Amino acid sequence: MFGYYYHENIRKTIVAFATLFNNIYIRETDANNVVTKNNKVPIRYGPRAKFLARIEEAPNDLNNPVQITLPMMSFEYNGLTYDPERKAVTTEYFTVTDPDNPLGCVRSYMPVPYNMSIQLNIMTKLEKDAWQIIEQILPYFQPAYTVTIKYTGIEELKDVPFQLDGVQIDDNYEGNYESRRTIIYTLNFTAKLYLFGPQKNITDSIIREVYIGFLAGSIAHPFSPDSIFEDITIVAKPTAVIPYSKTVQGELVKDLKLEDTVAYLDTVEGLTTDTILGIGNESLVITYINEPDKYVTVIRASFTTRSELHVSGSPVYKVVDADNDLIEPGDPFGVDREPF
Repeated sequence: MFGYYYHENIRKTIVAFATLFNNIYIRETDANNVVTKNNKVPIRYGPRAKFLARIEEAPNDLNNPVQITLPMMSFEYNGLTYDPERKAVTTEYFTVTDPDNPLGCVRSYMPVPYNMSIQLNIMTKLEKDAWQIIEQILPYFQPAYTVTIKYTGIEELKDVPFQLDGVQIDDNYEGNYESRRTIIYTLNFTAKLYLFGPQKNITDSIIREVYIGFLAGSIAHPFSPDSIFEDITIVAKPTAVIPYSKTVQGELVKDLKLEDTVAYLDTVEGLTTDTILGIGNESLVITYINEPDKYVTVIRASFTTRSELHVSGSPVYKVVDADNDLIEPGDPFGVDREPF
């Protein structure tokens, strides 16, 4: 039933969360307000109890001569819950170009929304250190901070909100003089992530030719073989309107401004009317050719492209038959109709 796939969706979300807090500093100043220390606060992954145990243990082990240095931060992932408010249609899917094959397609069903619970613990020895850290974090969460994550190789970037649900303070100030004081701020977050399912290569399912049949016959007996007097089948094949193969025709010898419909080339050899040219990101269709003066009249901004300013010396490409096999999914194309 289930085949193997792994997109690292959970891991990428956790890494994105940790990245938010990997540039936190605390500073110490002297009586003249001159910075004497500027220390980066380390952040580690692991349960809070583990780090508290290491903080409280006595440094008697020769392999561990010192206790954990404070301040520090730790975070842990506590679980997932399904989010029905962001649910998409179960049968809905999206299709994109295969990243490993520009001529192929990959299909995947819409991702499933989940809420991830993450806990961030800030541990300090001094209250002022905790205040410095917490004030570098809280203003960014109102109550969420959004991070853009690329969950799979075929999907567009997803905006993932990290929502701050609450802040708790734990100060074990009471105790004997041998006890080490530890101030702990616990910040609870909810990350609204997405989990993607398996992907299917549907390159073989791409429609590259369409057969259309017209059958005409007698109204009285429309399905009788004797009454059929017209039977036509037409094959519609997609034709390229973009010079994928970069077949060079020449170059412009004059600037082609936005309103111009006449393009002067260094050569018009091999061109015919209806030939499609590519200059920059614009496609142009030839309607007239003047061989002595080496210019062509064109239809600008053809096939959903936009008119652009092209300067003299710009390369001019032409669409050839070989480009028909290079049409990428989602690109504009023409149709060549021929009887079958």
